[in-house]
Amino acid sequence: MVEPPQPTPPETPKPPPPAAAPPAASTPVAAPPRVIFEKGAALLSNEARTVLDGVAATLQADAATRVLLKAYSSTGSSISEIRRLSLKRGVTVRDYLVAKGIQSTRIDLQPLGIKPLEGPQDYVEAVLDRKR
Repeated sequence: MVEPPQPTPPETPKPPPPAAAPPAASTPVAAPPRVIFEKGAALLSNEARTVLDGVAATLQADAATRVLLKAYSSTGSSISEIRRLSLKRGVTVRDYLVAKGIQSTRIDLQPLGIKPLEGPQDYVEAVLDRKR
């Protein structure tokens, strides 16, 4: 004789999957520090030195951090002259950081001259990059 099938116990309901984590609040990216120069000049002001002291402190605190100096100028009678002034400004900033104890091998320099369609560009931007 064939036995009747045994009833199967009801399935235990599975708990709902965990709710997705809310998206992380985006951290605003701070603009790179800028060293502002007088029009046509490559001398550091006291304000510029203060900015660079902060950059040097960041570099001293983390040996894996490098800095890219993007140097600009909007003053000059030719593209060549504009680029030379941006180079001179970048070298001035690099020399200041080296004098503060930062190895020159951690400093990259891009004398970019002028950015089209932007206002006055008498500055050097210090873009910090932490290598992992």
